[in-house]
Amino acid sequence: MLLSPNDPDDVDTADFKVPILRTTFQQILTAAKNCLSEHDEEMIAVIDDFEQFCSEEKLLPRDRFTMLTTSCPESFESNLKHRLYYCPDSRRIVRKAAFLGIYRDKSVQAIGRIKKVVTCRQIDLDRGEVESDLTVTGEEKKRILGATREWGSPLDNHKFYLCNEMVKTDYKKSSRGAVRSYCYVDLGVSLDVQDLPGINEISQRLRCKVW
Repeated sequence: MLLSPNDPDDVDTADFKVPILRTTFQQILTAAKNCLSEHDEEMIAVIDDFEQFCSEEKLLPRDRFTMLTTSCPESFESNLKHRLYYCPDSRRIVRKAAFLGIYRDKSVQAIGRIKKVVTCRQIDLDRGEVESDLTVTGEEKKRILGATREWGSPLDNHKFYLCNEMVKTDYKKSSRGAVRSYCYVDLGVSLDVQDLPGINEISQRLRCKVW
């Protein structure tokens, strides 16, 4: 078997002297998930571990097209204003997505390119200080403090997904069900492109699409 991060059809196997079975890490993950029901919690956790490993090792090339789509009905305006998304550090988000989509009312209503993911252990609003695993700029700290203040309760031990810019869009979900927490969307598939344009053009094209 030939296991590759890329599409197996792109790999030249003409010089091999034996039959070759070709697949990708993504195809293995997809096949494994399709074999499970939502009640197979232990196996789902194992697959999530493997998916996280593959994503961190850059074995999933589609990550560069992937939009982390997060349901934010209550904090939408603050997320848009401060160009970020936050969730408890305990929440398992396994893919290193390149884009962030802010979702409410059955639509992705804003999109940004993720610049940095910061885990904030402690946020002190009185002192204006943020204790985090990565260095944050003064501007990034101001946005984290602002979002925390507007949420109205402590956001210690939360992950913050920071974007340089956040652009409004209207990418409607026509499929059954709503996004309860988060999901992944492949923008390359959504827009039917091999290379993604800039964030403003992506936002405009998504207005003409449904998912």
